[in-house]
Amino acid sequence: MALELIRVVQVVFAYFLSNGKTMAHDQWIFGFLAVAAPALVFLNYKRQWTAIITAFVIYKFDFVFNCNSISTAVFTFLCFFISAYEYFVIAVKSEQKSGNLEVIIALLWLAYGYINLTSAWNHLEDPYWRNGNAMELFFSNPYYSAFYSFFRNVQHQFPGFSRVFFQMLTWGIMAFQFIIVPLYFFKAGRIMLRIWSVLLLITIGVFLKISLLPHFTLILVLLVLFRKPTAPIYLGMLRPKNMHLTQLKTTALVFYSICILGLLLHTPKVNKAADQVFWSIREWDTKLWLNRKLAMFGIHKPDVFNTNHVEGGQRWYVIYRIENKQRKLVPFFDTQGARLSYSGFDPLLLRNHGSDYLYFGNTVQYVLGNDTVTYQNSATPYRFKGNSLTRLISFDYFRRGFEGEVFYEVDFYERPFKTQNGHASWNTDAVKMGSSTFLMKASQMQEEFPKKLTRVGTKMPRN
Repeated sequence: MALELIRVVQVVFAYFLSNGKTMAHDQWIFGFLAVAAPALVFLNYKRQWTAIITAFVIYKFDFVFNCNSISTAVFTFLCFFISAYEYFVIAVKSEQKSGNLEVIIALLWLAYGYINLTSAWNHLEDPYWRNGNAMELFFSNPYYSAFYSFFRNVQHQFPGFSRVFFQMLTWGIMAFQFIIVPLYFFKAGRIMLRIWSVLLLITIGVFLKISLLPHFTLILVLLVLFRKPTAPIYLGMLRPKNMHLTQLKTTALVFYSICILGLLLHTPKVNKAADQVFWSIREWDTKLWLNRKLAMFGIHKPDVFNTNHVEGGQRWYVIYRIENKQRKLVPFFDTQGARLSYSGFDPLLLRNHGSDYLYFGNTVQYVLGNDTVTYQNSATPYRFKGNSLTRLISFDYFRRGFEGEVFYEVDFYERPFKTQNGHASWNTDAVKMGSSTFLMKASQMQEEFPKKLTRVGTKMPRN
């Protein structure tokens, strides 16, 4: 909860500054609720209820501030775990029946497995995952990788080893996502889950830049897989009196067996039947009302780390603030497209510029090709005017406490893929595409919510 409290404060603070020190009334309300609800859980006030309230509040908060991600779903599962555990403690103290705790926790793991299975389904449809190239591109992408230069050197010096290693990693992640729920119900399977989950999450948390996702997921794994069960949960160790848990295991294993068989066979008929099982309930509503309601419980169909993200990072910009006729880097991107920490202080290795709003709501939008945030490419109910660049400049202007006119210069870069024998990799050299100059005034941003900055000149590099 302490991590979530810090994240919420960072989001509200960054949003407030990047939009000219203005926010809508409902944004203030959800900002306050998103601070108050986790604080109550942190202070151990009726956690069996406040944890559930926190899950719904945080979902809506991320929806409003346009920083919803898979980590939101994982945090939702953590909230439900806290609520279930508190209910169990209260039941034990009052000498009530407490045999349903394992059922609740198994249901949470089943929901988490659902996210992994649907994610793996999307991976299976993606060419970069099928050929095993996805993780190699991620680990060598400056925007997503903290040690991209090292992995590029490995690719250059040992291309055969690099290709095989990352193919095994890519396919291993996808296979793991398919079977995490069935493994949960076997003693040896839980041991495998513990080893693989911890090693994978620590590796991703250290080497990749994906904010709080590995942190929240690691906490969930530790709470679910490393706790001592209150009742046997393995097949062959089932207690006859706990029929609910037996039925849950049987249903989950049959469900996953059918789904995995359909995915592996991937025949048109099986694929069509599986589509009906998985998506018909979710996709009938063209307004995504049901989809959003299920997402409030952490259950949604993620389409991440696929082609749109793998190919992200082909373009970026570098912002400079003009001080005493000298260019001073505003730390969002460097000239290689690497993501920077704005404050330079990042002990948790979040690598999100110091705020999920600056990351999910701005730089990642530009990297993925969305120059502006609209209803079509974002879940937020607000149509953010301007673009990520103007908002980042506004954030820096107000964060630094400027009041008068300040000039900013922006260099635009691109780095396309290169493909050899069907194997994609990043070009080592970035290409400067052009530059622009912006004039920033405090009154300019505060006239309305929010307003584009004034462009006072544009210059292109000579051929």
